[in-house]
Amino acid sequence: MVICREIDWERHVKAILISLLILGLGVAHSNPHSFADHLFEQGNFHAAAAEYQRILFQEATCFSDSLYAARMLMMSLYRKSDLEAMAKLSESKDQVFLHTDLASRYTSLALIEEGYYVPALGIVNNAKDPRAKLIRGLSLEYLGQFQDAKNQFHELLSADNEIADMTKELLQLQQQTKKPYSPSPLLAGLLGIIPGAGYAATGRFETALASLVLNGALLISSAELKKHGLVWSSGIVFSVFSGFYLGNIFGSAAAAAQDRAIYKTQKLDDYIKENLDALLEVPDGNP
Repeated sequence: MVICREIDWERHVKAILISLLILGLGVAHSNPHSFADHLFEQGNFHAAAAEYQRILFQEATCFSDSLYAARMLMMSLYRKSDLEAMAKLSESKDQVFLHTDLASRYTSLALIEEGYYVPALGIVNNAKDPRAKLIRGLSLEYLGQFQDAKNQFHELLSADNEIADMTKELLQLQQQTKKPYSPSPLLAGLLGIIPGAGYAATGRFETALASLVLNGALLISSAELKKHGLVWSSGIVFSVFSGFYLGNIFGSAAAAAQDRAIYKTQKLDDYIKENLDALLEVPDGNP
């Protein structure tokens, strides 16, 4: 005789749901970054930053998790150019930031990208991480403090191979200050003795023509006034001519110097783009 027992479906369903809940909690705990990573991949950097910050200060259970959350938090803020939030984190006393200078590196590079070179230097001025020191040298280069930058780079030549190679590249870049086919400021100033010639040498042909015409017109006017006995008027016009003439010489030198500065800035910008991942890399042995 077969005895049929009624199956308690409600109890089985409850057991299955509890098992799935426990499994889900276990997966979420094993990978607390998955939702934040999803937000980051979708380009929702504001929400991703908030989630990574929550993980960093509430859920991270080991240094590895903290470091990953800190790195992704800074990357999210960097992507949305939130300089204010980045600057606040660069002042954080949290161990993960102190250990890596991670927040300082991201913040300084973001400031450099916006052209704020003095604040960028201040952020990493007392940094300990070799990559942060490399960014400090870059900041000094942008500010034109070439000797201080060179001293910083020489200090890093004894670092690990990757840092040493990056530093050697920057030392070579220091020598590339001259824009191709452009005169030095001294030569441009000397050419400026002939009105317009200095500007023409730097490729500013409209300015060169205007300088030639204006200086020529003032000089001729002064001579004509003197020829007709208007000595005082001639002297006044000649004094105006002298001001424009000297301005032409110094302006030509300044234009050449500006060309060099722009060229150097472009070179440094290219260097940062090519080495961005290396400059923001976390210490060896960490995620």
